[in-house]
Amino acid sequence: MHKLISLTDRVLGLNATDLNIFKHLERPVDGTKEVLFAGGHAVGRDVLEQVNPAQAIKVDQGSTPRYMLGYWGHGVSSYRYVYSWVEARVNVNLQFFYGGAYRTNVGNEQLIARLISLADQLAALALKESAVLKFFSFEGALNKFEYAGSQFVAIGFEDAIASVDDLTSSIEHILMLNEVMQSKDDSDD
Repeated sequence: MHKLISLTDRVLGLNATDLNIFKHLERPVDGTKEVLFAGGHAVGRDVLEQVNPAQAIKVDQGSTPRYMLGYWGHGVSSYRYVYSWVEARVNVNLQFFYGGAYRTNVGNEQLIARLISLADQLAALALKESAVLKFFSFEGALNKFEYAGSQFVAIGFEDAIASVDDLTSSIEHILMLNEVMQSKDDSDD
């Protein structure tokens, strides 16, 4: 797991061990040189299907828990960073292409790290409050953010990086309101 942690820190400036999903990661995905890890029921062909955007979106609520974090190579010096948390009513599948001949997303590392970090916090909150969370980001595919819990927010977008301000402000708003509600509940007790 050291390779995953080191690469995530070096490329995105993100400490993978700080993410809530990290505690669910159990084993490296075969053939990924230990830079893509999975947990739960993400094994075998299932892992490959979970990385495929068309399949990831079809995962129904109530599916067996599956988790994935890391890098999936798809060309010479190009790969995508995968964050996938599927559990109960949570279906978060984010994939960001990076590198390659066109240097895709080079310069957007902080934005990618911020979206992953916020999505991770929101997935944990959604489970805590039994909310429904759907957050998909794939280049050239259906992209959406939907949260139905103590608040309802829905955003459709073409590109997560281009829509980063709307996405981060919506997620930060949900997290902030939850903190306010939690502190109010604590003071009432």
